[in-house]
Amino acid sequence: MLAIHSRTWRAVVLLATACSSTAPGSGDDATDGSGGSTTSPLANTQDGSTGDPLEDDAVLVDAMFPDALACAEPTDAYVVMRNTGASTWTAADGYALGAVDDGDPLFVGSRVALPDDAAVAPGDSHAFGMALTAPATPASLDSDWQMVREDVRWFGEVYTTDVDVTCAPGMRGGPVRLQGRSFADDGGPFVALGATMMWAAWAYRNDRPRLEAQLAYLADHGFHYVRALGVVGDPIEADFWDGREIEFGWPDYTEVVAGLTALAWDEYGLRIEWTLIGDGQLAVPTARQRDLLIDGFVALAATRPEAILHFELANEAWQNGFSGPEGLDELRARTQSMRERTDVLVAASAGITDGCDDLLEIYGGDIADLATVHTERDLGTVLGPWGPVLRPVVVGTCAGLPVATNNEPIGPGASVATEDDPERLVAGALATWLAGWPAHVFHSDAGVRGLEDLSGVVGIDRFAPIVATLPGDLASWTRRAHDDPDAALRIYATVDGVPIPDVTWAQIPGAEAGVAALLQSDADTEVVALAAGILGAATLEARVPLSLEVVDILSASVVAAHELAAGESFVLEGAGARLIRATRR
Repeated sequence: MLAIHSRTWRAVVLLATACSSTAPGSGDDATDGSGGSTTSPLANTQDGSTGDPLEDDAVLVDAMFPDALACAEPTDAYVVMRNTGASTWTAADGYALGAVDDGDPLFVGSRVALPDDAAVAPGDSHAFGMALTAPATPASLDSDWQMVREDVRWFGEVYTTDVDVTCAPGMRGGPVRLQGRSFADDGGPFVALGATMMWAAWAYRNDRPRLEAQLAYLADHGFHYVRALGVVGDPIEADFWDGREIEFGWPDYTEVVAGLTALAWDEYGLRIEWTLIGDGQLAVPTARQRDLLIDGFVALAATRPEAILHFELANEAWQNGFSGPEGLDELRARTQSMRERTDVLVAASAGITDGCDDLLEIYGGDIADLATVHTERDLGTVLGPWGPVLRPVVVGTCAGLPVATNNEPIGPGASVATEDDPERLVAGALATWLAGWPAHVFHSDAGVRGLEDLSGVVGIDRFAPIVATLPGDLASWTRRAHDDPDAALRIYATVDGVPIPDVTWAQIPGAEAGVAALLQSDADTEVVALAAGILGAATLEARVPLSLEVVDILSASVVAAHELAAGESFVLEGAGARLIRATRR
């Protein structure tokens, strides 16, 4: 077997390509070190009538797959296949290693491509390396791989292996609390990733199987909670929520709310952010109804505190029953009262904008544990599509604001402006946590009324690998501006070939290289940074001696590693954003 360790398979691809037909592990009895096995649907590599090689055929040479993974754990794997057919394998001709049945529970996508410049001739072998991520819930999984020539045929031996995914007992549990600026429970601090699922209570009552399928999908893809509405819609007149109303007047309303809370947590390990009131002027228009609604959720919190991430009193309160000065006063009073009655964390509502004045109008005076912010989705600034990604950093400068969450950021199908690029969607979550906010919600049109399945939403399956690598208390680390002399890393923007230190490309018209932002936080000797909006070949410099890794934010794979003395630089290119992990030496 080739000795290839996790995170180092890329260096072996060229070596494996050069392997001869006598490489160890070849032949019909090939197996791998993890206990995987092969089958040969095209085991005979000769045409029975002519003796000529089949046009396409392959045998397994070697493989490295894990026998077991922890929940949400990322790792690297490889499968080495020898070309025993008559045709040379190239990417241009459609050759690739394929996930059998076009899907694999550990892999994002269905193909592991050949490099564009690779040509695997008959008799040669190639190592197909891939980044894997375990689901967030326990499972016993099959992983199956076979060569494919797109639109022509599947061929050769099938590599099959079993992988057990287990979660540490008690890894997550107990009530959620604030620890510094981070969320923490009995398992310690954690970065929280949520998904809009406003329709969940309706689904619990009316479409339980589909609800459970959505919850299972989110749990399997690294999410920690869902954001659900307590009431919404006009029960009498036609409106946006027709067919999806959530009514306080349901005779089984209490059972629905309690049942959904228990189902999400007990079966799928997902907590709920309960936003109590949507369309309050229609759903709960009287003070008595609002009292009773809040009483019910306070009672639920007393019995199932571990299953609730936090409460938010109203969604966009100014247009959902709390308009004008009197509405604002009522919102603040009810938030403060609810906070005094429960140990579950309580927020009031998003502001009419994410400007500091609008937020402090709601949150000034210490009336809530958290501030739920709907960050702006303006694509028309100099930052372009990176503006909404970086918005938490701007809002985070608001003095007097409680610990904030990015509760309804730009996302696929969002109103006002939409974002469909997976890299920017994941970068938005990383920017949230690096801005010192403990929670980020993946917001999509499909999550509002549930008219489409979440599994079909672009980008929703791309968060788990990188989230699993992050320190749980990242939101509490010391944040550093890019021009902070105590920051470990320094940025440069390049204009007419001249590098200019401590500025972003957005600050200098005509810059041809640089970053839109470098968000960096440190704790003791450890540093985590996000280079976002990379333009051209962006130069970064170590202010202090660093051991450093550059990480692809979609796969969590290390794409470069550097040992840098103070003053030495490196270049970022080939992606819109990169995560950087470093240790001060």
